[in-house]
Amino acid sequence: QPHAQAAPDQLHTERLGASEHEITALVTPKVQSAQDMRAATGDFHYSQTKYLVQGPSQRSNFLGDVQTYRDAVAAAKKATTDPDDREALALIGKKFQAFMAVDSRMWAATKAGHHRAAEAQVDPSNEAADGLVGATEDYIAEVKGEQTQAVHAFAAARSRSQTIMGGVALV
Repeated sequence: QPHAQAAPDQLHTERLGASEHEITALVTPKVQSAQDMRAATGDFHYSQTKYLVQGPSQRSNFLGDVQTYRDAVAAAKKATTDPDDREALALIGKKFQAFMAVDSRMWAATKAGHHRAAEAQVDPSNEAADGLVGATEDYIAEVKGEQTQAVHAFAAARSRSQTIMGGVALV
C-alpha cells in the first residue's frame, strides 16, 4: 500500500516544485525588471530636465540613467516567456524611441545654446515620458497578474500535497 501512494506523492511534489520554479525563475524576474524599467524612466526623465536647466555638464547623468533603463529592458527581454510579454515590450520600445527622438531635439538645442528651442521640447518630452510610463505600468500589471496566478497555483499544489501527506499519515 505505501508503494501505491508513492507515485501520487511524487506527482504532487513535482507540481509543487514546478509552481515554485515558475514563481522564482520565471515570474519574479519579469516583475523585478518591469519595476526597474519604471524606476529608471523616472530617473532619466528627471536627469533630462536637470541637463536642460543646469546645462550640458549634466548630460552624463542622463546617459547613465538611460543605460540603467536599457539594462532593465534587457533583463525584461531575457525573462520574456510568452507573446504577450513580447508585444508589451515592443510597445514599450516604441514609446522609448519616441522619448529619445524628443530628447535628441532637446539635446541638440541645449548643446547649441538655444535655450528656447530646448524648452520647446519640454511638453513633448513629458508627453513621451507619460506614454512610456503608461505602457510600462500596463506591463507591470500584466506580470503582476502572472505572479498572482503563479502564487495561487503554488498554494493549491502545496495544499494538495499537505492533504495527501495527511492521508498517508493516517494510513
